[in-house]
Amino acid sequence: MAEQERKTKAERREEKRQRRMEEEAAAAAAQRRQTIRNTAVAVGLVAVLGGLTFLAVGNLNPTIENAITVAQADIDEARAANSCEVIQVEPIASREHLDPATAPPQETLYVNGRPTATGPHYANPGPIYSGVRDEQLDERATTHNLEHGSVIIWYDPEQVDGDAIDDIDELVGTLNESGFASNAGRAGILAAPFTDPGIDSGKAIAIRSWGQGMDCGSWDRDYAYGWIAEHFGSRGPAPEAALGQYPEDVLEISDQAGSDDEDAATDEDAATDEDAATEE
Repeated sequence: MAEQERKTKAERREEKRQRRMEEEAAAAAAQRRQTIRNTAVAVGLVAVLGGLTFLAVGNLNPTIENAITVAQADIDEARAANSCEVIQVEPIASREHLDPATAPPQETLYVNGRPTATGPHYANPGPIYSGVRDEQLDERATTHNLEHGSVIIWYDPEQVDGDAIDDIDELVGTLNESGFASNAGRAGILAAPFTDPGIDSGKAIAIRSWGQGMDCGSWDRDYAYGWIAEHFGSRGPAPEAALGQYPEDVLEISDQAGSDDEDAATDEDAATDEDAATEE
């Protein structure tokens, strides 16, 4: 009976992952409430750019109480479980600044795959928002954000459900309001649907940083955290990455594979108990 009730490694790992996500969500919610209280005067105004509103979170750089830490083993597992593939982006040499009034259409500019990761772009980058956008953003603006070291999470709304979109929104809001966003430099984390013409690979999620990308079959925070920690701002290859300085005290990748260590310890304890029972 005890053998049947004993949980598998995968079940224990999933329980640990769920607990960590719940703790992160609770801590993030508390931090966001505190941020709103502390910065009400400074960021209470909503700016308007091109008919769209965005929260002016830039340059405040509040610090979260506890850094978000994700194990490399969990990142690797999430990439494998969600069929993630690193996209080889064909480079576009031009970084020309375009006039929105005369700029060619996106499908003419970005022949290296969609959503793009490099190429000519509007002279002004797009604003950094506090969460997920409801509408697709113009790549001619967001490509300039990438040049400044931003990371963009594009999703296919036909394949990503509301719970996943809410989770993406929480991740973006927490990171941007905790130090990743700079509206002055237009660097930060962006997230929006991508329906026209759709993600080239046919996958549900397309993450892009300058010149690099990864497409995944479904959403998971762990692989997103890993990509951001490895490619955002001053950690990535963007030509103007200095405008997106990485906030070292917000998101970290640990070297310890905590879940595997815990599994090993549990298995060792179980084996010891079993040996003791046999000896008796």
